[in-house]
Amino acid sequence: MQNLIKTLVLITFFLTVAGAKLTAQISINNDNSTADPSAMLDIKATDKGLLIPRMTSAQRTAISNPADGLLVYDTSTNTYWYRANMQWNEIRNSSSTVNPSDLVNPLPTPDFSCLNVTSSLSIGSIPSSVVVSGNYAYVVDRSSTDLKVIDVSNPTLPQLSSTLNIGSEPSSVAVSGNYAYVVDRDTDDLKVIDISNPAMQV
Repeated sequence: MQNLIKTLVLITFFLTVAGAKLTAQISINNDNSTADPSAMLDIKATDKGLLIPRMTSAQRTAISNPADGLLVYDTSTNTYWYRANMQWNEIRNSSSTVNPSDLVNPLPTPDFSCLNVTSSLSIGSIPSSVVVSGNYAYVVDRSSTDLKVIDVSNPTLPQLSSTLNIGSEPSSVAVSGNYAYVVDRDTDDLKVIDISNPAMQV
């Protein structure tokens, strides 16, 4: 009889374990609710929390082949650390300080050696706005109160194509289709200029 009871207990145990493995879900709670279908492990509580492994920094960094996603609480830094992209990453709190040694992959120093002045053209003493459309650059100059049209088809050799005096203090220019739109800050005007032939002296 005792052997029969032991056998039934073992069968029940193995069926329970097999059932848990088949569903691949575990629910830990006080109300006997089932795990959420989207969760492998569903922990429910209103008076307790989840306590993950706690260790020193030396112990954390000594973990052999830590998996991406591994999470621990570091008692040396009093912060959580998680593993991602083959390195440990700290989840900082308000008291954390950033040290240069924390930067595993510091940003490289920018290389601006590719930036050079290709060419230059004097267009006035107070150029205030420029827009490029096609082969032409349109510049307004507040000192001469001009709209200057510059041929930039060869950026290494810009050439002044035409000039139009448009007001007392042009401040900005925009181009759409065959027209340039210039704002005059002194007269509060918007001036519309036909640039269908930008190379023509206007």
